[in-house]
Amino acid sequence: MLVDKSSGLWASSSASLLLLRLVLPGCLADGILAVEPKNNLISYPLIPHSVEQARRQLYSSDSNNNHGRRLNRHRRALSDDPDQLSALFQGYGTHYVDLWCGSPTAQRQTVIVDTGSGVTAFPCSTCVDCGAPDYHIDALFQEDQSNTYQIVTCSGSQDCMSHISSCRKDHCVISQGYSEDSQYQAAEAIDRCYIGGPHEQPLDLLSERTNNDSATKKEAIDPTRASQLAFDLDFGCQTVVWNLFRTQLADGILGMNNGSGPFWKQMSQAGKLSQEQFALCFSRQPTAERKGTEAGAMTLGGVDTRLHTTPMVYTTKALGRGDYWNVKIRNMYFRRDGAVPTFVELTESQSNAAYQDAIVDSGTTDTFLSKTIQTAFVQQFEAWTGRQYENKAWSLTSEELNSFPTVVFQLESTQEDNPRIDPESTPGLTGPTVDPENPYDVLVAVPPSHYMEYDPSTNKYTPRIYFTDPKLFHILGANTMMGHDILFDAVNSRIGWAESDCDYIGLLSTNGYDFPITGNLQEGDTTTKKGTKDFLDFCDSPECYVPATIGMVVAICIGMCLCPALKCSCCYLFCCCCCCEKNTKSSTPGCDDCAVAGSELEMSGYMDEPEDDDDEEEASSSTGQKTKFRDRGRRNKNAESNGDFKDFI
Repeated sequence: MLVDKSSGLWASSSASLLLLRLVLPGCLADGILAVEPKNNLISYPLIPHSVEQARRQLYSSDSNNNHGRRLNRHRRALSDDPDQLSALFQGYGTHYVDLWCGSPTAQRQTVIVDTGSGVTAFPCSTCVDCGAPDYHIDALFQEDQSNTYQIVTCSGSQDCMSHISSCRKDHCVISQGYSEDSQYQAAEAIDRCYIGGPHEQPLDLLSERTNNDSATKKEAIDPTRASQLAFDLDFGCQTVVWNLFRTQLADGILGMNNGSGPFWKQMSQAGKLSQEQFALCFSRQPTAERKGTEAGAMTLGGVDTRLHTTPMVYTTKALGRGDYWNVKIRNMYFRRDGAVPTFVELTESQSNAAYQDAIVDSGTTDTFLSKTIQTAFVQQFEAWTGRQYENKAWSLTSEELNSFPTVVFQLESTQEDNPRIDPESTPGLTGPTVDPENPYDVLVAVPPSHYMEYDPSTNKYTPRIYFTDPKLFHILGANTMMGHDILFDAVNSRIGWAESDCDYIGLLSTNGYDFPITGNLQEGDTTTKKGTKDFLDFCDSPECYVPATIGMVVAICIGMCLCPALKCSCCYLFCCCCCCEKNTKSSTPGCDDCAVAGSELEMSGYMDEPEDDDDEEEASSSTGQKTKFRDRGRRNKNAESNGDFKDFI
């Protein structure tokens, strides 16, 4: 889901939210400001200092401590043996990941990780003025350089694989639009793809045949593990894009919602994901470079608790919002070091609990709340800061920024969602101090360094919490997600939250792996391998080298037969291919024995034939749907300039 920051519009198809009222609880202890300079993150502990001390004692307690045993069991219960850990990179407010597609040499396409949509798409070679190279990181995907690329053909829409595809002429077409008027059209296609891996080096997909061998399986944190999880991905090969899809830094989009066709679901169906779980850990960097600015990690098949600074706690995935990852917001807080917190409470008697739904949407850069709470929010913000809250650029010193309140969301949860956890001693839960009636609710903090976006070109900050139509539900966007490792657990219908610095490269370095980011993308060798060693590396299975060897022997014999200087020379080694001249006794040693055989060779198949005018047409048709689609795209480029796209693909 994409957002136009200037307009504050966001993509949605449902209505929501409710009436809030402002109260002062007078019962919350002061927090302690904590600064994490390594990633330019500022976080505010959500618990009293005395409780924090007790928790540190808990972590260092021996096995006789009951709470310690419960916490350890909880950690072991997590899926802490994931399939893959990949780098995330800083985009324009969103985060993207490397997606490599095609064979024998994979091509890199950077894609925004979007938990608010379900289709993966990026621009292909026939896409005109689609952002590359002026805006996007990578060049257009070249379908004709991939041996495994194919479009999805159809006789009706029931033949299309994507739920948003339709059958147009003889192939499936994807049309996707967003409320801020970003749109694209694409041909539905399939190709061999993997996610993550080294940022600038394609991995060999041909070695994937050994992936199921336990002896060759690499650990999840190893970047070269990525190609072992390659599978045939159904995606949109974009032919037309509009607005933000053209001007964004990343090339395309990676659908990760909870629907039927997102990337993680296809990976699971291909047998490459051990559990239908993935986690996103976002950090924020002050700038985003085209060569890549590392800003977090994506974990597939579970979580990696080495990223966590607090244990993971869970909210039940709220139902009723289609394919989104939903939560319910019970309350909101203002919080600042050394001040009494301001408490914004949802009033059940004045609203329907179903309208408290919020979606966790990594593809939306900002956070959007209902206008029904805008008045209370603005009044309290002004009382705390002396500034009127407006979505415009502000000149701030670092001291002024750090004096702003942290916004805290209280998300509904239960003891059933967090079994074997002590709410009083577990960071991230409300506990009996914050909300005695709901001690298992989850607290998610958004410090000012996250909701105030810095623009280095102007040296100003812009507030990125917006208030929108009350008929629309809340969106907790990328700026709310930052500073947390968030688990999207389809197996147990829940979302997990753990505070984290999301230091992917630091974790790799600690475990002995390098992750260079130099800006020099290695395209790989897309030409045919000619050397013997290269051929053996390329063709390393009996299914490949047995027929290839037979074919080479036959080709050598035929070549010798056709070359006058080499007539009869193959007789010595291969009597079956004897090339002695017809009806002539050869003087070449070894040819006497097969002269008769040579005289019986029928060479009419190698005689020159008249040129066939239809050769070109037949060759074109032999390429199948792939060539047909690409030619059609070229013929219809004029349709784009005329504004008529219905027959473009």
